[in-house]
Amino acid sequence: MARPLLGTDGRFAGIVYVLTSSRRMLALFRALNIGQGGVVTLFDAQRRVLLRYPVPPLEGSTDQLVLQSQGTAAAMADGRAEATYRTVSSIDGVDRVQSLRRIGPYPLYVLAGVSRQDYLAATYREAFVGVVLLCALAGTALVLGLMLQQAWERRELALAASDRQQAALRASEARFRILTDGLPQMAWTTDALGRLEFVSRQWTAFTGQPAAVLLDPGRLHEVIHGEDLPRLREAWRNAVRSQAPFQLDYRVRGADGQWRSFDARALRLPAGQGRVLRRLGALAVRAGGVRDAAVEGVGLAGRADCGPEQGRRSERVHRSGDGGRAARAERVPDSERGVV
Repeated sequence: MARPLLGTDGRFAGIVYVLTSSRRMLALFRALNIGQGGVVTLFDAQRRVLLRYPVPPLEGSTDQLVLQSQGTAAAMADGRAEATYRTVSSIDGVDRVQSLRRIGPYPLYVLAGVSRQDYLAATYREAFVGVVLLCALAGTALVLGLMLQQAWERRELALAASDRQQAALRASEARFRILTDGLPQMAWTTDALGRLEFVSRQWTAFTGQPAAVLLDPGRLHEVIHGEDLPRLREAWRNAVRSQAPFQLDYRVRGADGQWRSFDARALRLPAGQGRVLRRLGALAVRAGGVRDAAVEGVGLAGRADCGPEQGRRSERVHRSGDGGRAARAERVPDSERGVV
């Protein structure tokens, strides 16, 4: 840098030169935190570039670089010593925010510029992180939605299958009861725990009692002989506990008040895996020591599962009241509610 020296009378007195190392100046510029797209320029009052970091490509030209951007030209034209503005560089075409400052009283200026990509990098990073989080949340919500939809579809399928099974079970129950109700024997069924749940219409026809009375375990004494009731309950308890077939003779009061002896048998209806779905029982009445022809089938069918006959078999016909007066209503455990 050179400046003329003037005497006291205003006449030219000589020139003063100031020399400095461009490498040292570039090292100083490089130490500034201006980002990857930033630039630091040292220029004179005629906007001629004296030093620039990073060094611009000259592309073989020997012409002096001159700052031509509108913002810089306007600031210099206004004679401002400091200015900050946004402009596009005339050297590399990068959009930057520029800060201009004059060096003391000398006709030298420093121009530091930061590119938009650099000073907005933090904002871009925050925005990017926010977008990634939103995408992650949206993806998670989508996955959860698909999982909920699949779970709902599986539930609907399970409910539909359960409804079909229930409908099939009800239809099977209806067919089973129609079949049982159509047998000539006095048939009855219990649930898996041995509790009475159905008696055929032959029961009500023979005893003259409604189904509600016959299904009430506390009113068995009204249709079962008092002398036979204790061993009937004991035999039924043992059959339910041991899962064994049931067979016993006992007396039942008819609608005419007479007691008749029946051979009662009950078979297990399995539900698979060793479980019992229910038990099916029937009474075969004896008349004069010979089975009625109408009930012979139950006795033959029962032999395959029931084994040898058990208990006492009575051939007698009793009048109303013989032993019946000893029977009383009592509380009956669940395991005895299937005995009829």
